[in-house]
Amino acid sequence: MVRGWRVMFARTVGQLCVSRPYGNPLIGPHLEPLQIGQMNWRSIRLELGQTGEFPAGSVSRAYLIRLPLNDGDHVDVDAVMKSPSKATVRRHWSTEPDQLGVMIRYGEDWAMRCPKTADRVLQLDGTPVRLGQQVSIKEPDGTVLPFKITSIR
Repeated sequence: MVRGWRVMFARTVGQLCVSRPYGNPLIGPHLEPLQIGQMNWRSIRLELGQTGEFPAGSVSRAYLIRLPLNDGDHVDVDAVMKSPSKATVRRHWSTEPDQLGVMIRYGEDWAMRCPKTADRVLQLDGTPVRLGQQVSIKEPDGTVLPFKITSIR
């Protein structure tokens, strides 16, 4: 062992890692920066915000989306392009059956594509995805609804 270096086992990756006392963790014989590919994928819950019909919002009208976030809490487009099937959406509306689909890039926004329905568009407007943040979803009929990010796991 080199003085000042620590050897540890990363359970999430299942590989032997080497880390410097004051620097980025390193991995393997080539000393490449540690990349934990699964760690940036997040489940993000969006609940309906205040509308005329629901002045207090509604927890029974929600989306659960799965997208990767980078260090700045923006959607990691490169990670989505590498594993597009992991970018998923589940629409829960209390008065309708749940819908399952995928998230796809739609200009600067993200479209939620579910079978047998027109796309809905998640409008992030370049803002980071953070707990408590308000976002908008454009429905197929053109209506824009406010949603609040209520959990990120």
